[in-house]
Amino acid sequence: MGSADVADVLLDRAMQVTLADVPALVSAAGTAAREAGLSDARALRVELAVEEAAVNICAHTYSGSPGPLRLRMFRQKAALLVELTDEGEAFNPLEAPPPDLAADLADRQIGGLGVEIIRRFADSACYERRGACNVLTLTFDLAA
Repeated sequence: MGSADVADVLLDRAMQVTLADVPALVSAAGTAAREAGLSDARALRVELAVEEAAVNICAHTYSGSPGPLRLRMFRQKAALLVELTDEGEAFNPLEAPPPDLAADLADRQIGGLGVEIIRRFADSACYERRGACNVLTLTFDLAA
Protein backbone atom coordinates (compact mmCIF):
# COMPACT_ATOMS: atom_id res chain seq x y z
CA MET A 1 0.00 0.00 0.00
CA GLY A 2 1.56 3.27 -1.05
CA SER A 3 1.53 6.22 1.33
CA ALA A 4 -0.36 8.28 -1.25
CA ASP A 5 -3.25 5.81 -0.88
CA VAL A 6 -3.53 6.24 2.88
CA ALA A 7 -5.95 8.94 3.97
CA ASP A 8 -5.74 8.55 7.73
CA VAL A 9 -3.55 6.42 10.02
CA LEU A 10 -5.71 5.48 13.00
CA LEU A 11 -3.40 3.07 14.80
CA ASP A 12 0.21 1.97 14.49
CA ARG A 13 1.39 -0.32 17.26
CA ALA A 14 4.51 -2.50 17.13
CA MET A 15 5.42 -4.78 20.01
CA GLN A 16 6.86 -8.06 21.17
CA VAL A 17 3.52 -9.80 21.53
CA THR A 18 2.33 -12.67 23.72
CA LEU A 19 -1.18 -13.95 24.34
CA ALA A 20 -1.38 -11.66 27.38
CA ASP A 21 -1.10 -8.64 25.05
CA VAL A 22 -3.97 -9.63 22.77
CA PRO A 23 -6.81 -8.02 24.80
CA ALA A 24 -5.09 -4.61 24.68
CA LEU A 25 -4.58 -4.95 20.91
CA VAL A 26 -8.23 -5.90 20.45
CA SER A 27 -9.37 -2.93 22.53
CA ALA A 28 -7.16 -0.54 20.55
CA ALA A 29 -8.48 -1.98 17.28
CA GLY A 30 -12.09 -1.52 18.41
CA THR A 31 -11.44 2.08 19.41
CA ALA A 32 -9.79 2.81 16.05
CA ALA A 33 -12.65 1.12 14.17
CA ARG A 34 -15.21 3.30 15.93
CA GLU A 35 -13.08 6.40 15.26
CA ALA A 36 -13.14 5.42 11.57
CA GLY A 37 -16.93 5.53 11.68
CA LEU A 38 -17.90 1.88 12.00
CA SER A 39 -20.98 1.02 14.02
CA ASP A 40 -20.52 -0.90 17.27
CA ALA A 41 -21.62 -4.11 15.50
CA ARG A 42 -19.09 -3.64 12.68
CA ALA A 43 -16.37 -2.62 15.16
CA LEU A 44 -17.00 -5.89 17.00
CA ARG A 45 -16.24 -7.73 13.74
CA VAL A 46 -12.93 -5.87 13.55
CA GLU A 47 -12.17 -6.78 17.17
CA LEU A 48 -12.92 -10.46 16.65
CA ALA A 49 -10.90 -10.66 13.42
CA VAL A 50 -7.91 -8.93 15.06
CA GLU A 51 -8.23 -11.22 18.08
CA GLU A 52 -8.23 -14.37 15.96
CA ALA A 53 -5.30 -13.22 13.83
CA ALA A 54 -3.24 -12.11 16.84
CA VAL A 55 -3.95 -15.31 18.79
CA ASN A 56 -2.93 -17.39 15.76
CA ILE A 57 0.29 -15.41 15.40
CA CYS A 58 1.10 -15.84 19.10
CA ALA A 59 0.21 -19.53 19.22
CA HIS A 60 1.45 -20.77 15.85
CA THR A 61 4.04 -18.32 14.57
CA TYR A 62 5.81 -17.75 17.87
CA SER A 63 4.66 -20.88 19.78
CA GLY A 64 3.75 -18.81 22.83
CA SER A 65 7.09 -16.98 23.08
CA PRO A 66 7.20 -13.20 22.58
CA GLY A 67 7.57 -12.21 18.95
CA PRO A 68 7.27 -9.07 16.84
CA LEU A 69 3.81 -8.00 15.72
CA ARG A 70 2.77 -4.74 14.15
CA LEU A 71 -0.88 -3.73 13.98
CA ARG A 72 -1.68 -0.81 11.70
CA MET A 73 -5.11 0.54 10.87
CA PHE A 74 -5.89 3.05 8.13
CA ARG A 75 -8.97 4.79 6.86
CA GLN A 76 -8.63 4.66 3.07
CA LYS A 77 -11.38 6.03 0.84
CA ALA A 78 -14.54 4.22 1.99
CA ALA A 79 -12.78 1.42 3.85
CA LEU A 80 -10.95 0.60 7.04
CA LEU A 81 -7.76 -1.39 6.42
CA VAL A 82 -6.32 -3.51 9.23
CA GLU A 83 -2.77 -4.74 8.65
CA LEU A 84 -1.09 -7.34 10.88
CA THR A 85 2.60 -8.02 10.26
CA ASP A 86 4.70 -10.76 11.86
CA GLU A 87 8.21 -12.06 11.28
CA GLY A 88 7.47 -15.78 11.23
CA GLU A 89 8.03 -18.38 8.53
CA ALA A 90 6.15 -17.63 5.32
CA PHE A 91 2.55 -18.72 5.90
CA ASN A 92 -0.65 -17.65 4.20
CA PRO A 93 -3.49 -18.34 6.65
CA LEU A 94 -6.05 -17.67 3.94
CA GLU A 95 -4.96 -20.86 2.16
CA ALA A 96 -6.16 -22.97 5.11
CA PRO A 97 -9.12 -25.11 4.07
CA PRO A 98 -12.45 -24.02 5.49
CA PRO A 99 -13.70 -26.11 8.42
CA ASP A 100 -16.42 -28.67 7.76
CA LEU A 101 -19.21 -27.07 9.76
CA ALA A 102 -21.68 -29.67 8.53
CA ALA A 103 -19.73 -32.54 10.10
CA ASP A 104 -21.01 -34.16 13.26
CA LEU A 105 -19.57 -32.44 16.34
CA ALA A 106 -17.74 -35.61 17.39
CA ASP A 107 -16.06 -35.81 13.97
CA ARG A 108 -14.91 -32.19 13.76
CA GLN A 109 -11.28 -31.26 14.02
CA ILE A 110 -10.33 -29.16 17.05
CA GLY A 111 -9.44 -25.59 16.09
CA GLY A 112 -9.43 -24.14 12.62
CA LEU A 113 -12.27 -21.69 13.19
CA GLY A 114 -10.12 -18.57 13.63
CA VAL A 115 -9.30 -18.15 9.95
CA GLU A 116 -12.94 -18.80 9.08
CA ILE A 117 -14.00 -16.02 11.47
CA ILE A 118 -11.52 -13.70 9.77
CA ARG A 119 -12.84 -14.65 6.32
CA ARG A 120 -16.47 -14.13 7.32
CA PHE A 121 -16.10 -10.94 9.34
CA ALA A 122 -13.78 -8.96 7.06
CA ASP A 123 -15.23 -7.72 3.78
CA SER A 124 -12.01 -8.87 2.14
CA ALA A 125 -8.68 -10.31 3.24
CA CYS A 126 -5.35 -10.69 1.51
CA TYR A 127 -1.93 -12.04 2.41
CA GLU A 128 1.47 -11.11 1.10
CA ARG A 129 5.05 -11.85 1.98
CA ARG A 130 7.10 -8.65 2.28
CA GLY A 131 10.76 -9.46 2.75
CA ALA A 132 10.96 -11.53 5.95
CA CYS A 133 7.42 -10.63 7.05
CA ASN A 134 3.94 -12.07 6.73
CA VAL A 135 1.38 -9.31 6.13
CA LEU A 136 -2.34 -9.98 6.53
CA THR A 137 -4.56 -7.11 5.40
CA LEU A 138 -8.24 -7.09 6.28
CA THR A 139 -10.66 -4.64 4.70
CA PHE A 140 -13.90 -3.47 6.29
CA ASP A 141 -16.23 -1.29 4.20
CA LEU A 142 -17.18 1.89 6.05
CA ALA A 143 -20.49 2.18 4.20
CA ALA A 144 -21.75 -1.30 5.14
